[in-house]
Amino acid sequence: MRDTQGVQIQGVHFAQVELHKIEERPEVYQLRDGLQEHHVAALLSILKQGRALDPVTLWEEPVTGTLVLVDGHHRLEAYRKAGWAAPIHAQVHRCDRKAARLLAMRENGKERLPLTKTERLNAAWSLVCDGSTDPWPFSRAEVVQAAGVAIGTVSEMRRTRKQIEEQGGDLNLSWDEVLKSKRRQQSKDFTDTQREAWLEAQIARVDDAVGKGLGFHAKDNSDALIQVIMMRCHHECRRYLY
Repeated sequence: MRDTQGVQIQGVHFAQVELHKIEERPEVYQLRDGLQEHHVAALLSILKQGRALDPVTLWEEPVTGTLVLVDGHHRLEAYRKAGWAAPIHAQVHRCDRKAARLLAMRENGKERLPLTKTERLNAAWSLVCDGSTDPWPFSRAEVVQAAGVAIGTVSEMRRTRKQIEEQGGDLNLSWDEVLKSKRRQQSKDFTDTQREAWLEAQIARVDDAVGKGLGFHAKDNSDALIQVIMMRCHHECRRYLY
């Protein structure tokens, strides 16, 4: 194990690792839409109280031995903001790249800061478009289990990837951006499955933004909630709701 001291248990090294020896690849392993400052601040407060944070999850790249951050981006940022000089607790996994990507999905899906619905769709799309030499490194079932999306959604993502590759398009967009682009270009020619995929992504985005609040107020203030929705909606939307 390079630059660490730890004990290997069932393929996992429990180690102390210095911050500067951890490499970040957010385009692959940061599945959220950036860091949430309030979460970093909460973790920073824990460190200032002298309490420990959970170990970060690292992947030891087989060929180079590089320690890549798989889960714990908010914790790592909190350590940096705290000016942390000592090595930090880490679980270091020795596995291939495919297993490391699935590990990132599993760790990021834990309840401490769960992925939003939009982030799950984008994460599923990133697995479908993985840059491996294998055309389909992740099976439909693996993507469904890792990202928590429907198998029909994964099938549509695969069809979309093929179309983009045939047209020489960009696979480095998020799923939401891909659907927006397709809708602008060919909304009249959308198939039923494409339309359903686009609607699913829009529902996820709206639910991420206001769903929790709507659910909270629907319980005790349903009449007021209905009035607010009607007041805020465009006249076409109001007509549709009626």
